[in-house]
Amino acid sequence: MPVPSTTSATNAVKSAMSKLTHATIIPRRSASRGHADHGWLNTYHTFSFADYYDPSHMSFGALRVLNEDRVAPKTGFPTHPHRDAEIFSYILSGELTHRDSMVKKGAEGAQGKDFYRMKRGDVQFTTGGSGIAHSEQNEHESETVHFLQIWATPWGRGLTPQYHTVSFDEELKRKAFLPILSPLAAGINATAAEEKEAKPKIPGTIPIHADLVMGAGIIPVDSRFKWKVGGEGENGESVVENKSDRKVYVHLPMTKNGHAKIRLDGREQAVLHEGDGAYVKGVNVGDEISVESIGEAEAEVISINHRLLETGTMFIFRALRIFKDAIFARNLPLRTRFHLLLLQPITLLTYTIEWAISRKFPHSHEIHIPLKRASGQTVRAVIYIPKSGLTSTKKVPLHLNIHGGAFLGGLPEGSARFCAELADKTGAVVVSTSYRYAPVHTFPDAHEDVQDVAEYLTQNAEKLWNADPRLLTVSGFSVGGNLALAVAQGLAGTEFEVRGSTTFYAVVDFRLPPWLKPKPPGFPEKDPLAFLQPLFDAYAGPNRVRDMENSLLHPTLANINTLPQNMFFVVGGTDILRDETTSMTERLKAEARGINQSRQVSEMSESPDGISIVVRTDIYEGQIHGWLEMPSFAIDINTRTKAFNDAIEFLRKVQQAYGFTV
Repeated sequence: MPVPSTTSATNAVKSAMSKLTHATIIPRRSASRGHADHGWLNTYHTFSFADYYDPSHMSFGALRVLNEDRVAPKTGFPTHPHRDAEIFSYILSGELTHRDSMVKKGAEGAQGKDFYRMKRGDVQFTTGGSGIAHSEQNEHESETVHFLQIWATPWGRGLTPQYHTVSFDEELKRKAFLPILSPLAAGINATAAEEKEAKPKIPGTIPIHADLVMGAGIIPVDSRFKWKVGGEGENGESVVENKSDRKVYVHLPMTKNGHAKIRLDGREQAVLHEGDGAYVKGVNVGDEISVESIGEAEAEVISINHRLLETGTMFIFRALRIFKDAIFARNLPLRTRFHLLLLQPITLLTYTIEWAISRKFPHSHEIHIPLKRASGQTVRAVIYIPKSGLTSTKKVPLHLNIHGGAFLGGLPEGSARFCAELADKTGAVVVSTSYRYAPVHTFPDAHEDVQDVAEYLTQNAEKLWNADPRLLTVSGFSVGGNLALAVAQGLAGTEFEVRGSTTFYAVVDFRLPPWLKPKPPGFPEKDPLAFLQPLFDAYAGPNRVRDMENSLLHPTLANINTLPQNMFFVVGGTDILRDETTSMTERLKAEARGINQSRQVSEMSESPDGISIVVRTDIYEGQIHGWLEMPSFAIDINTRTKAFNDAIEFLRKVQQAYGFTV
C-alpha cells in the first residue's frame, strides 16, 4: 500500500498566499458540465461524452473522460467494448460489479475471478489496448452506486489488455494525498514480461500506460493538503517523464450534500464547490499545489497530474496526412491526387528521419495554439526550454522557429537539433510551430497561421514561460524562412517587432514557379524530384497573378523597414534558391549602408549592436537545398556545425544587443 508524504498535510492558514504564480488555474464549474438523467443513470460529464459536446472541453492533455455517475440498484452498463484507452473507476459509495472478457466465464463465486464487486475505497483499472469488453452493474437491491469513471489516453496503441483492482485505505487518505495511479515502471518500451509483471513506479499504486500520477485525499475541515506535481518514488524522486509545463486536474466530487468546499493555491477565484473541478496549467515537477478544506464538511479530492506523451505512432499518422488528402480532400484535381500519392512514400521517409533525430534532441512539451483566422482550429507547436531552466525572476528571450516542407507538410520537430541547441546556448525559450498545408490550403492560409501563432506568443509567452515577447527573434528552414520573414513584416512597427532573424535556404521569391527558377552552377542536369514540381507550386501557384506584388509571399519585395533589424541568411552554393537569396540580400545590404550612414554608424557591420541594420549572407559552396536537415551520415557534419553555431551566435548577439545576457 502506498503511503502519503509526511510533509503533504498541514493545518490551513487563515489567509494562504498563492505560491504558484507561474501556473494558470481555471475552474470548471459543476453547473456547466454536461448532464444527463436517464433514470437508471444520473451522470455529469467534465469533457465531451456521449450526447454532450463542447469543443472547448474535449480533453485535457492525457485526460479524456471524467464522468461522475450514479447508477440505480439492479441496473448498470451492459457488456460493451473498449480499445486504446486506460479506464479506471473510483468508487465513492455503494457497490459496483465488474466483469470483463479476459476472465473465464462460468459459475460465479462470492468474490471470484469471474467478477469483482467493488465498494468504497476500491479502484478498478482496465487497459483497453487491442480490445476488451466489460460490464459494470449495480447488483445491490436498494443502494445507488456513486463513482467516478475516468479515461486517459495511453502512450501507445494496441497494448495487451489487462485489469487491476486495488483497495486504498480510507484513513491514509485523511492524512495526506494518497497515490492511486503511477506510470508503468518499465515505461513506453516495456517488454511482454515487464507488462505482465505490471510494476508501477510508486509501490502500491496501479500502473498506468501514461505519463500520469493520480492521488486522492480526504481533507478535514480547516486543514490543507499539498499535492506534489510529478509524484514521489521510493527515494523521493519524480516518477514522470516530462518535467515542465504539466497539467493537473483537480476534482471535488459531490459527496457531502454541498457542504464540502476547497480553495486551490490560496486563490479566491479558485474556490471549488462540490462537483466543481479545475484545470491547472503550466506547473512543473516539484511544484506543490495547496488544497485547503474551507467548507463545513471534510472534502474528498481527486488530483490527476499528467502529460500526453508523443509517440512514434502519432508521427506516422501525421505522415499519412498526404495519403488522406489524396483520397478524401475535396476539390483537388485528379492530377494533384496522383502526385500526392507519389509523394507519400517520400514523406513517410522524411518524417521517420525527422522523428528519429528529434528523439536525440527532445522538446520539453508541446502546446496547441488556437488560430484566430480559422475559428475552432489549432496548430501544434513544440517548446524547447534551456537546460539551465527558467525562473520567475528573470525574463528570457523568445524565439519562434518555423519548419520547412514546401508548404506540403513537415514536423515542428524537424528542426529539433537547431532549436535545442539554440535554447541551451542562448537561454531563450524556443517555440517551433506547424501550420496548415497545401494543396488543401493555399496562400495566405499558412502565412495567417504563423501570424496568429506570433500574436498568441506575444500575449501569452510571459505568463507561460516568463519569456519576453519584446525580445523576439525568428528562424525558418526553406518555406519556413519565407514564413519567418512574413511574421516580421506583420509585427513591424509594434512593440513586439522582431529583433533578428536567421533563415536557412529560405524561399524569398515565388513569382517564378520552381521549373523556371535559374539554376546555379553545379545544379544537377536532371532533378530527380522534377515530377513533383507541380506540387511544390501548389501553395503559391493558384493565384500567382493576383499575388505578384505581395511582399508577404515574396519577401524579396519587402521594405527593409518592415524586416528585422538584424538578418542572417544561409544558403547552399548549388541550391536553386541561391540566385533569389543573393539578389535580395544585395539589395538589402545596399539599403542598409545608406541608412547606417545616415545614422552615423558602421555602414557594413555583420555583428548586431542594436543600432545598425545588419544583413549577413553565408553561402556554403557545394551544398544542396535542405542539407542541414539531412542525417549526419549523408552530409559533411562540419558544415552543419558551423552553420548552426554561427546562426546561434548571431542570435545571441541580437539578444545581447537588446539587454539580455545568459
